[in-house]
Amino acid sequence: ERGGDREGFEATFERLDAVEGRFEVYAAAPVEPTMREEFEGRLVAWIAARTLAARPAFAPLAERREAPAEEKSRPRRRNRD
Repeated sequence: ERGGDREGFEATFERLDAVEGRFEVYAAAPVEPTMREEFEGRLVAWIAARTLAARPAFAPLAERREAPAEEKSRPRRRNRD
């Protein structure tokens, strides 16, 4: 898998977040759409939703985060009220 270094990716996110905190440039940065899509997909997959939600530039991505696969496969309990 391309870019499978999760620890390195998380460190890169922390650096990017520090820059974003000072300059607020992420949204306006000239990044190729496919590269931005891949990066944001990795953010959604690897960075906690609460972490993304706490940062204005990345907050919209927190909503894209899906439940883990094991939660999807569990049957839902029904209320019997």
